[in-house]
Amino acid sequence: MIDAAHRRELRAAASVESQADRQRDCPMPQMFDWIFFAIMLPFPAFLVWDWMQHR
Repeated sequence: MIDAAHRRELRAAASVESQADRQRDCPMPQMFDWIFFAIMLPFPAFLVWDWMQHR
């Protein structure tokens, strides 16, 4: 059976690992977000512009 001290150690180890993963993986999702928005935003912006021109 795991007592409270072991639970705290396991929780601390898991949080350190997850912080390291977040710091290592941080640039890729941000770059993905910028690329995604750069590709996806012009089309709805064009639709709004076109709708406003022809209403």
